[in-house]
Amino acid sequence: MDTDDRPMNTSQTTPIVYPLREALTREVPMTDKPVTVELATAEMSTEVARVIGAAFADLEASQWLAPDDGWRNETYWRFFQHAYVDPAFLPGRGTVYVTADHLAAAVWLHHEPWLDETPTEAFVAELEQITGPFFDNFVEFGGLLDKAHARYKDVSHDYCGVIGAHPSIWRQGSGRALMQAHLAHLDRSGRPAYLEAANTNRVGIWRKFGFEPTEDVVTLPNGHQLFPMWREPART
Repeated sequence: MDTDDRPMNTSQTTPIVYPLREALTREVPMTDKPVTVELATAEMSTEVARVIGAAFADLEASQWLAPDDGWRNETYWRFFQHAYVDPAFLPGRGTVYVTADHLAAAVWLHHEPWLDETPTEAFVAELEQITGPFFDNFVEFGGLLDKAHARYKDVSHDYCGVIGAHPSIWRQGSGRALMQAHLAHLDRSGRPAYLEAANTNRVGIWRKFGFEPTEDVVTLPNGHQLFPMWREPART
């Protein structure tokens, strides 16, 4: 966030370099400072995707998906835009939140049993164009996630596809504020939620918000595991 706390306007500022290596290694104390959350618009698609790409760049799963640091820094964000951000901006298909500084975002996809979510040929073709030499890894990854998610395909719920903050503002409460914003809505509407925890540390984090691990574990070919989690709406 800028020192004067004004929202960032990326069209008027120097582009952010992804990722910020010094931010990934520095010690940052957690803060309870209130974080403002707002709904994103379709015009913010690229901005949101770039933030998510930076947030996910060095995760264990990301390193297996695309074991090329340069590719992840320069191109990874396009995958998130294609697979999560743009689909969520389709009418009735999702909700996207950003923090007021536009340096953190959450993408929720609305799942209904009657919706056909089978990838189209055009979607797969664009995925291959984006991911290039890592296409097979991304296809395998998607299949593993879909298999774990399948046990809830007959239940209406919201799926937190991606949530993250740019490394420059980690541990500032952005993820907490983003998650709380949508869970409050789900609780009011009596709607469950689903996500995949990227590692065991995040299982503990999401449990604090009412999520519990399912019976499934997603194991990647390199041995890294992700943990699907389900949340029943809290009574209001």
